[in-house]
Amino acid sequence: MILFRLKLAAQHPRSEHRGVMALSPGEKLGPYECLALLGRGGMSEVYRARDPRLNREVAIKVLPQRKSTPSAIARFTHEIRAQALL
Repeated sequence: MILFRLKLAAQHPRSEHRGVMALSPGEKLGPYECLALLGRGGMSEVYRARDPRLNREVAIKVLPQRKSTPSAIARFTHEIRAQALL
């Protein structure tokens, strides 16, 4: 499951050096509990997290605020929709 949380990402503290989110294990992002960083690319970070409402693990893909241009958001949304079809 890929979740688009741009609004939460914009409100969450970011690493000043990388310009991306620095979630720590146990930290909350909305209702989700961060378990671990799975990967980082040029556009986003992906975290393994736990959804307590469904009692299962999910992947949360986060677009950094500095990459929140309209064209980046469109590409990010397109990528998420494509991944949701898999």
